[in-house]
Amino acid sequence: MVEIQDNRGLSLVLGSGTSRLKAQRGTCEIENRFVRIGVSIIMKLTDKVGLVHQNEICKEIYKVFNVTTVMDLGAGNNPQEQVCHDLGIRQLLIDLGYPESNSESIIRRRVDILDFVKIQNEVFEFTGQTRVDCVVSIGNIEHLERHDGELLLDEVENWANKVVVFETPNGFVHQGPIDGNQHQIHLSGWTPSDFRKRGYKVYGTTGLKALKKNSDKGEYKFSVKGMRFLDVFISRVFFLKFFPNLCFNFLAYKEVKAI
Repeated sequence: MVEIQDNRGLSLVLGSGTSRLKAQRGTCEIENRFVRIGVSIIMKLTDKVGLVHQNEICKEIYKVFNVTTVMDLGAGNNPQEQVCHDLGIRQLLIDLGYPESNSESIIRRRVDILDFVKIQNEVFEFTGQTRVDCVVSIGNIEHLERHDGELLLDEVENWANKVVVFETPNGFVHQGPIDGNQHQIHLSGWTPSDFRKRGYKVYGTTGLKALKKNSDKGEYKFSVKGMRFLDVFISRVFFLKFFPNLCFNFLAYKEVKAI
């Protein structure tokens, strides 16, 4: 009788332990599932928020300075079109690589950004004045030799009424011809201090430089899942845009007071 009771008691104990183990495993699976769902949601939100982009900062600059006309030097495929459309800003696009066109809000002209006389004439035709509210150049000054870049920086303030904006990689970033286009080669590198010396205020864009390769594509050094999430997290949580020396690109703007 005692042995049977002991056996039954032992059986009951073992049975209870197995049930508890199964319950614990079930709880862990549920918790893991919630963790995976949470991570997935965070990753999707990260992709939606993204890294600090030049358009994000430009939009605020345009609002602060009440910009109504913009001349975009080296405008390419016009990445600022939506921002300017949303704010009711008219655009004069200067670029050698695209055909000329006219519309109510966008004028495109094939002009070399170093042909200062021609650009001044285009500004006058566009506004009926010698200046636009804002001159912006995104990802272009690095395609010029250093001396030519300095000349451009000297000249742009003569074309703006309110503000001048540049964005460029932080330091020299290698880039060769793209589809045979020699104008895409990077010929110079610029730093935040180069612009601060000229009276510009500077913000960092496009994430942490230390995570990326020294190439125009902004690829990450490490082929590890979650690198973009880490980059966005650091950029947003630690307000990396206020530390442009740490960023892959930077945006610089300067208020201009026309005489």
